Amino acid sequence: MKRFGKDGMLMSTVTHRLGVPLALAAATALIATAGSAFAANHAKLSVSGTVSFVAHQPGQVRIDGRLFTVMPRVAHQLELLGNHARVTVRLNDHDKIVGLMSAEHHQNRQTGTVTAVTASTITLGSTAHTLAPGAAIHYGHFTLSVTQVPIHATATIALNRSGEVTTVWIHHDAKLPPRPILMGTISGITSNSLTIDDYTLTVSSSVTVKMGDQTVAFSQVAANQRALVQLNSLGQVVRIRLLNLPSIKGTITADTASSLTIGGKTYAYASNAHIRYHKYQLTESQVPIGSSATVRLNALDQATLVVLSSDANLPHQKQVSGTVSATTSTTITIGSYKLSLASSLNVSYYGVNSLTNSVTTGEQARAWLNNQGQVAQLAVGTNLNGGLHKPQK
Repeated sequence: MKRFGKDGMLMSTVTHRLGVPLALAAATALIATAGSAFAANHAKLSVSGTVSFVAHQPGQVRIDGRLFTVMPRVAHQLELLGNHARVTVRLNDHDKIVGLMSAEHHQNRQTGTVTAVTASTITLGSTAHTLAPGAAIHYGHFTLSVTQVPIHATATIALNRSGEVTTVWIHHDAKLPPRPILMGTISGITSNSLTIDDYTLTVSSSVTVKMGDQTVAFSQVAANQRALVQLNSLGQVVRIRLLNLPSIKGTITADTASSLTIGGKTYAYASNAHIRYHKYQLTESQVPIGSSATVRLNALDQATLVVLSSDANLPHQKQVSGTVSATTSTTITIGSYKLSLASSLNVSYYGVNSLTNSVTTGEQARAWLNNQGQVAQLAVGTNLNGGLHKPQK
């Protein structure tokens, strides 16, 4: 069958006249195009340059200044090469480094005992070595600063062609655990540190503390408690979970400013004890006899948390109304509640703020309580149903 081109000429004639050279030329052009596309795609999926590590970000490196995320396995390979190594790495479609293709570095390594450290040098044995700008210091999962390098630890250093230290690997650090998670008994605590399993660790200002399902303040962590502690890459405590805290449920049969009795046994209050009843934060001396409570103990059998489920002296809400049945210089009894008076009590007497009028029994009153369960504002009037004048703040 005959086929015609756009110019009306028979294609068979063209093929006949050009013959094999035409087919070869077309194939060559196709191969060249495909080769160019492959080369462009290959170039896109790899990059070459000089490595530099990002401080405190073990999952990232820079190559010729460009920032990349890197798989942990490849990150370890790059760490072994050290800063300033010349590498070619393989990237995935998201520009993440997934493989090391080739490496060239001009380093030698030395291992020895650290005998001295300054801001610019590290000494192994009797030889001092200058730290290169941006030198990386590693210990297990941790990235350390120069001031954290422990004296007498065994370390390996990598040197560049100028003899400067680009990378330091600490083999043992008595001040840090080998892993970023440890479990043990807290033997000491300050406002910004804790000691657990003989490691004294700095506590991050943003630390999270869990006690059961509750998030609590770091001030509630006490010595002799068992805990699970998590560290960040700087070796700081960022998460604490308090473990195996025994608790007792029952009725409080005795209470003093220093101890309480529940379940037939007396427990001393811990120095950081917290006492709660609904919205109130109470003091040790405010715990009422006969109340139902759950008491959480530390490892010394001290009461660290007391949660009251009933309190005959306090209403559930922070407001109570009724007839005044008794008064003293420090308390007022309204209905069945005997309430302590706050030192800054504000009194409204028949709609007028008053500091001199005394409240007498038989009068109608409404009290507003503060977080400690004390009467902070008091309104005295004759008709509760008609409404009392709330004291001005």
